[in-house]
Amino acid sequence: MQTNKKKISIIYFLGFISLGLISSFLGPSLPSFAENTQSSFKQISNLFILSSIGYIIGSYAAGQILNKVQGHRLLALALFGIAILAALLPLIQQLWVLVSIFLLLGVVQSVVDVSANTLLIWLHGSAVTNYMNGLHFFFGVGTLVAPIIIAQSLRTRGNINVGLWAIAAVILVPAFLILKYPSPKEPQVNQEKVIDRPQIAATPLVIFLVIMFFGFTGAEITFGNWIYTYSIGMNMADPQNAAYLTSTFWGAFTLSRFLGMILAGKISAKQMMWINLIGCAFSMMILIIFHQSQTILWVGTFSFGFFIANSFPTAMNLAERMGVYSAKITSLFFISSSIAVMVSPWVVGQFFENIGPQVVLWAVFINICIAILVNGLIQIYKRRGIAPNRVLIENKNA
Repeated sequence: MQTNKKKISIIYFLGFISLGLISSFLGPSLPSFAENTQSSFKQISNLFILSSIGYIIGSYAAGQILNKVQGHRLLALALFGIAILAALLPLIQQLWVLVSIFLLLGVVQSVVDVSANTLLIWLHGSAVTNYMNGLHFFFGVGTLVAPIIIAQSLRTRGNINVGLWAIAAVILVPAFLILKYPSPKEPQVNQEKVIDRPQIAATPLVIFLVIMFFGFTGAEITFGNWIYTYSIGMNMADPQNAAYLTSTFWGAFTLSRFLGMILAGKISAKQMMWINLIGCAFSMMILIIFHQSQTILWVGTFSFGFFIANSFPTAMNLAERMGVYSAKITSLFFISSSIAVMVSPWVVGQFFENIGPQVVLWAVFINICIAILVNGLIQIYKRRGIAPNRVLIENKNA
């Protein structure tokens, strides 16, 4: 049984590589989609909105049905769906069809995200921590590889077709493999243990955290999806090098996620969050000030990817340490992040052609400033006083 657990975990990891592949291919593919559909960047930015709407729909649906169906069948179905839709993308020449496919892609992506995370917890119970870190590390691997695949497709074929078909083929691997194993069941809850933990009034903290999630998630997605088009628009990279620049961002992101697993127990969540946000702000400032420097573009891209990578898991840890961590509250964080994914890149698309490529940098910088401001408010509010509160700390698997 233990051997099967490891094999199943590896397949989940492959599934999250697939999720990373499909999550980061959009940036280098935007100009190709615009050309194929004869659309402006303002029009093509609607892809971000529809994908995010689909993500919210899929997340809610997966949460409702996962414990009522065979989890591995649902996961496989979603992976098959991603592969088929990804393979169709290069063939689409109508914008409304492309937008519809991105809506469906958002749905099936979120099903993979929710299912893999939940099934991994059901599989390993209280021993899930290292496996969960590994799961999200392999997401980073996927985000690193996808822009390289697209770049090679552009270099060798002059289009993104072969790259997307290769990504679709890779996604089929975990889809077939996971069907060989039985799905883990939702564990029965043993006696719940609670402790007294200092906690201040939760509602304002939840509001602050929700806004902070919006800020740094909007910054991450906007940068990751628009840096390719920004570098071309500023005449600082050709399509191939722009794809490598995107891969540099996700490479730094993946490296930081790996180092974050090592440093998590050595640096407090409060300290780590400040390091992340200040590092992001500094990276954006040098990119804005030295916007005509190719060297700074590459250095700043790596730096921003490195510092933004651990903002999300660090914020989750921060919420837990403050005693405002529960299933309902966590759902608010994900909803806020999904709205940021929907709104921020779309706003950039509305102004990219009229104002110019630098709107990308300013949009990211404003998002980071929002996160910094709210993080400061959180620290100020925490000092106002605390009162003990009963907090659930363990729901151990049988």
